[in-house]
Amino acid sequence: MKKWLAMMAVLAMAFAFVRCDFGEEDDATEATEDVAETPKDTGGNTPTGDCKVGESADYAYVMIEDSSDNPTLVDCNTNPGADIDSICIYRADSNEGCASEVAYTPVNPVPCEQNDKDDPEQVLGAPDGIAGNGEFKGYFSLNGGWIIVGFDAGLEILCGDVIEVIEMHNEEDPDATVEQYRTSLGEGSDCLGEGLDCRWSLESDWAVGHDEIDVTWVW
Repeated sequence: MKKWLAMMAVLAMAFAFVRCDFGEEDDATEATEDVAETPKDTGGNTPTGDCKVGESADYAYVMIEDSSDNPTLVDCNTNPGADIDSICIYRADSNEGCASEVAYTPVNPVPCEQNDKDDPEQVLGAPDGIAGNGEFKGYFSLNGGWIIVGFDAGLEILCGDVIEVIEMHNEEDPDATVEQYRTSLGEGSDCLGEGLDCRWSLESDWAVGHDEIDVTWVW
């Protein structure tokens, strides 16, 4: 009887050993690379591939759109809407150039009749807006509308560039109103005029003050 029990114990140990060495393997999990979420443009299009630094991104125009939620559009003060100072292209931290032409802006936007910063050409050129110490100049108030700008011939928006937009507000006054705006990049001659037929391919989130849009996709 003892010999039989001893034999059973040996067999049990051997079975456990075999099961440990030759049992079913766990399901293997394959390593996967992180894939960036593919953005979509305002028309539901998707990019054709990654944007390679230095290659043309096919963008020619930039649109800055006012937010209808901006409080000065309700109060209708003298500077209604977001106040845009400049729109420039930066490449490797170097200023390649700023907007040089106003392609379009509504002539009589709503909702405010009075706007003492109604010259759209104030957005052209390098940043020069002033807002503080009783001096307010050098910018364009969107007044519920939008503005489309272009750049000098030969100045192309490339992959890896950064589009910098500066919106003015009185930083010295903690109670000063900060207004929102949104930036879109467009391609082709359809961006001229109202821009309704333009392919606005890269759209930023709503921003305030200084905003930078990375040109990272080819459409």
